[in-house]
Amino acid sequence: MLFSIMRNESLRLPYFIEYYQDLGVDKFFLLDNDSSDDTVKMLGKKSNVNIFKTKDKYQNHWFWMEHMLEKYGKNHWCLVVDIDELFTYPHANSLLIPQLCQFLEDSTCNAIRSLLLDMYSSKCVKNVHYIAGNDPLQSVPFFDANYYEVTFPYFDRYKWEAFDSTHYTGGMRERVFGKSVPVTSLNKFSLFKFTKDVYLGQGMHAINGARISDLQGVVFHTKFLGDAISEAEEESIREEHFNNAAYYKDFKREFDQNPDLCLANEQSIRYEDLDQLLELGLMKTSDPFENFVKALSTEHYI
Repeated sequence: MLFSIMRNESLRLPYFIEYYQDLGVDKFFLLDNDSSDDTVKMLGKKSNVNIFKTKDKYQNHWFWMEHMLEKYGKNHWCLVVDIDELFTYPHANSLLIPQLCQFLEDSTCNAIRSLLLDMYSSKCVKNVHYIAGNDPLQSVPFFDANYYEVTFPYFDRYKWEAFDSTHYTGGMRERVFGKSVPVTSLNKFSLFKFTKDVYLGQGMHAINGARISDLQGVVFHTKFLGDAISEAEEESIREEHFNNAAYYKDFKREFDQNPDLCLANEQSIRYEDLDQLLELGLMKTSDPFENFVKALSTEHYI
């Protein structure tokens, strides 16, 4: 089952639903935070989509997420993603998420770590056009491959204890928008089994009490379509995101200073396929997982 909080996401939502349904997600729990566009209307009456609404301030969004997880996700495998995030993993072109969860269960793991990979175009951001329902990676096919790790302190409100979490940072975000304070976390634990012992840190950036797999996924981040400029302006005014929307203010500063800002440079790499991400070390597999996939393939063939 998938959980997400959304606001004015009518542009990305059609492909988002299709993408995750194709990966085997059968239930969606979506919380709309006072959208002013057609976000809710366009979902219609899908039997597998549960829609909730709130006009509360976004500062409280993680309390909403924790409530949904407690009520609907306990003892289930949960996928927690933003609407601009497309989670993927080794062999995702042939292996469904329920099958991935089965492998994790069999290997006594209950979480997988992912790198949030900012995707962007070789065009100026203002000229990145996208039609709802299309694959956004056709509009933003480039990424950076240079990342490094830092350690952040977190607090587990369930166990009332501090814990450290190692995070990815760097990439295009730091190259273009500068090193923020605190540094941008490009770490994600989007897929995990939610039990009483597991605590998911705000924003899915950290997890406590989980047995983390050797596998590593990637979350394609499709924020930098053409609407990124207007979103940065609006969220900088609303100041409801983390640290009074500091990250959005970083975006807005660069967009204001350079209206023709292009995120690509000589370091940029065009996305080709999942094998490419494995070769670059952005995604990771393991021998047991490869054997699992081969066994499934053999069974299917027979």
